[in-house]
Amino acid sequence: MRGALLAALCVTWPALGQSLPAGVKLGLSGFVQVDATLLDQASQDELDPASREPLNTERVDLRRAHLRLEARRSFLGAAFELDANTVAGPALRVIAAELNARLPSDDDSGSPLTMAAGLVRIPFGLETRELDPQRPFLEQASAPRALFPGSYQLGAVARGRWQWLEGELAVLSGEPSGAAAYALQAPQHALEFAGRGGIIVDVHPRVQLSAGLSGLEGAGFHAGTPTTKDQLVWRDANGDGIVQLPEIQVIPGTAAEPSGTFRRFALGADASVRVALPPCTVLLAGEAVWAKNLDRALYPADPVATGRDQRERGYSARLLVSELPLHTSLGVRVDRYDPDADASDANGAARVPFDASVSTWAFLASIRLEQALRLVVEYDRNHNAFGRGPDGAPASLASDALTLRAEVTF
Repeated sequence: MRGALLAALCVTWPALGQSLPAGVKLGLSGFVQVDATLLDQASQDELDPASREPLNTERVDLRRAHLRLEARRSFLGAAFELDANTVAGPALRVIAAELNARLPSDDDSGSPLTMAAGLVRIPFGLETRELDPQRPFLEQASAPRALFPGSYQLGAVARGRWQWLEGELAVLSGEPSGAAAYALQAPQHALEFAGRGGIIVDVHPRVQLSAGLSGLEGAGFHAGTPTTKDQLVWRDANGDGIVQLPEIQVIPGTAAEPSGTFRRFALGADASVRVALPPCTVLLAGEAVWAKNLDRALYPADPVATGRDQRERGYSARLLVSELPLHTSLGVRVDRYDPDADASDANGAARVPFDASVSTWAFLASIRLEQALRLVVEYDRNHNAFGRGPDGAPASLASDALTLRAEVTF
């Protein structure tokens, strides 16, 4: 069915262009990313006990295959983008869809003010706003993947630029497209406000500086529980198969707990410096984020259930040298994300502070062929607190990975 849909689009595309009303312009673009994971220390030839999904990640994956259709007439436009992938089995989904209007500027000092509504990109930070084919590294850093999973959310956004100033402001509803729960759904009526303001300055003919501040204010959702009845439980303590009174236990029922909401917010700062040093270009960029109760993917936050707020902190920094001979690029990125700055772990009868942070050193080399084809190899040195040492204390679970990607844009 999905293949037939895409085939039908390809066949009818020429006829569609001929039958359009006067003044309507169509654009078709996309990209395909295929990953081959050559090494993953966390990979296992086993199934997840809970989900029964394979734990083997040393495989070939269709990471992303996007097809984007855009239409424009005068100052009105629309865009629709599909994503196909095999990350968790074959999947086809809408990744972006929006209606937009562009108001032209009076002079050449600024770009048009654009207002869009639908499934829009979240205006926060550096990597959350970065398009997938434009990102030099394979995936986003840990903090944006945890706080803004999927990078898209339903709502409305206004974007504009004047001289060296740029800004975005969005009113969002529900959860992002990659959230662990209620993805692209709105279990509560509260709206979320997000935005970024920044500057882009050419401080020298060969040096460009970009910096910005971001913010988000909203509300999260705590799911309530239904009423439960009293239950009679028999535990065969001595294993004789005979019901005895000491082995019978009554579990009392509980009253229903209503659902509720909680406040969540985030503040972020990002900066980048691009220097043209023929025959190459050097980019130094980074971002930092401070948030509360905003994790929606890695360690989903629910202060109502835990009885305390969950403070998140993260940062990333990258150095990229591009436009080297033979169209090659080299890069390194370090990122660290602490999903709970107040986490603690049991140590006997006491509780001690626990570092739940994850960090990654990513080393990248890429080459671009015929402008449309890019080959990337990346080694990720991962550190986490997912494992346990011989003494039972938290320890890093071996999960270094080596991945080869082939990417074609059109």
